[in-house]
Amino acid sequence: GTLPPGVLEDELVDELDGIVAAITAEATAHGVRQGDAEPFEVDVELGDRTRIVGTVRLRLDPATPGPARVQYKKVQPVDRLAAWLDLMALAASDPSGEWRSVVIGRALDPRVVVEAVDLVPAGFGAADGIDPCTALEVAVDCYRRGVREPIPLFPVLSYEQHRSTARSSHWVSHGGGGDGEHAAVRLAFPDLDYQALMALPSRPGDPPGTGGRVDCFAEYLWGSFDRSATPFAPGRSAGPGGNP
Repeated sequence: GTLPPGVLEDELVDELDGIVAAITAEATAHGVRQGDAEPFEVDVELGDRTRIVGTVRLRLDPATPGPARVQYKKVQPVDRLAAWLDLMALAASDPSGEWRSVVIGRALDPRVVVEAVDLVPAGFGAADGIDPCTALEVAVDCYRRGVREPIPLFPVLSYEQHRSTARSSHWVSHGGGGDGEHAAVRLAFPDLDYQALMALPSRPGDPPGTGGRVDCFAEYLWGSFDRSATPFAPGRSAGPGGNP
């Protein structure tokens, strides 16, 4: 009941077939295997004795193993974070592994059909790099802060703020998809427009930074992402120290 009638349906199905074929081809090019995933048990102890326990499902070529998320929906910042967390957990569990983590889906950029995010650990030799356990400690700290109080860390706006591309439509948009339009966010940050949100001053105990609260939290999380993971370069080692 969701497809239009007649030839309009044929045109739409042809368009969808083309997008799915492009996503499938991109997945194959990045070494995503078909069939059942191989579970990898993760058990990591962080510096404060916190244990991270769980399973990561491996779907990539055994030479550079890791998880893969292949989806029709557009690749969002939260998809990048999910891939990053899996990668950090794997690298912390087995630092000798040639780990990768992949997300493939439709692109946010309307000029591009498919977007692929292919991550490897940045390597311990990076100039300002951090190791996987330190990256996981940042993620755990963000989680613990978030269960104690509402923190200004948002699905899209924080990512764009880190990239210096944030704008008011990431908070409130005409289409109703801004971070500030979610019911939970409105409850936690009521009656704040974009300018007021960005002007929120940092508080004692917030992550370090020179900007306001939104900027400090964005840099804390996404800065850790950038310093612990890097795009995979085919033909080079994916393990720690194998990438700049």
